[in-house]
Amino acid sequence: MCYRLFSTPSPGLSGSNNQRNIAEYDELLKAPRCPLGSLCDSDILLLGMNFDGIDGPEPNAPNTIDGCQQGEFATDFITGTPVFRRDESVDRIIIRSIDGDAMTAGGEVEAEITLYGAEDTSSRSNPESRSIAHVYYAPNAGVRDEVEWKYLWSESVDPGLGEHVFQVRFFLVSGNSIEAKASTQAIRVNYAYAQYNAKSCFDNDSLGHPYMDVDDLVFEVLESDATDDSEIDPSPTLAPTWTSSVECNRNGMFIYLIWILSIVVVVNEVLSV
Repeated sequence: MCYRLFSTPSPGLSGSNNQRNIAEYDELLKAPRCPLGSLCDSDILLLGMNFDGIDGPEPNAPNTIDGCQQGEFATDFITGTPVFRRDESVDRIIIRSIDGDAMTAGGEVEAEITLYGAEDTSSRSNPESRSIAHVYYAPNAGVRDEVEWKYLWSESVDPGLGEHVFQVRFFLVSGNSIEAKASTQAIRVNYAYAQYNAKSCFDNDSLGHPYMDVDDLVFEVLESDATDDSEIDPSPTLAPTWTSSVECNRNGMFIYLIWILSIVVVVNEVLSV
């Protein structure tokens, strides 16, 4: 398990202006949103999974711009205890420009996605299956009823490995049907157990299928007069790469133990007075 005691910035790419830009929840679009910039980070707004206020800590769930719902796995139906950090969840999405300048139509970006894998699937009806993360991109996210999702990638996640981070690069396309300086766009991760067919939203298809989390991150993209969408393919420009979960586990545990030790020291000092 990776113990995240506080939020830490993801390392940026080379570039002149690649600064950390933390998203805030947008009441209109119903998902975390960033203003125009070179980087957009959901930070802790997507951490975990929350269904009907039972589990968490993900606030404002389901955090989807089109109302796509996530699975009902927030409570262990035998013990009644929450299953945060035991079952699948989308924990964080970061998108950044490759050149470090403001994200622009026609430019290349990298999405960094943090997932949490199921701790143990042996008791599930299909224990040999894997969890699958389907990644989608919407260049027209500004109007909830008209969102069109473009498929980017699907990646399988083995159980029992805790936190996983992977990156995928792709090109942004124009999101405006009328002349404007910027467009509102979004990236989605639809993460579910044994759902091998890629879909932007399982909703009715997954009725009764509990292990599922879907989250969006909304960001602004600068429109370019030179952009010709007919020549832009939003498919990944590089195969996604995984960041080792072992390093995360080791560093996270080390920080956690230091935190516990500091508490013990303070308590001993108080008792000795």
